[in-house]
Amino acid sequence: MPFTIEDEKTLPIVNGSTYNAGACFQFNYPDMDSRGAISQHEIEADRNYENKMIIFPSNLQHSVYPFFTSNDYRISLSGNIEVP
Repeated sequence: MPFTIEDEKTLPIVNGSTYNAGACFQFNYPDMDSRGAISQHEIEADRNYENKMIIFPSNLQHSVYPFFTSNDYRISLSGNIEVP
């Protein structure tokens, strides 16, 4: 990954958004303690996460926000693991 979270978070918020996600990886899930509200958990995955994997259940909603401080590629691989 060709960027750092610190560099991404210095950019201005664009497109009328009120939140600068700064290229984060984010999980979204129901918060059982607040009557079904949606909670988020962010992983600030930048170049420090190179050669690492994030493994999670396939039914867990997730999103990856774009980065803007580099024109290089971010390559993401996904797949399924079945445990017999």
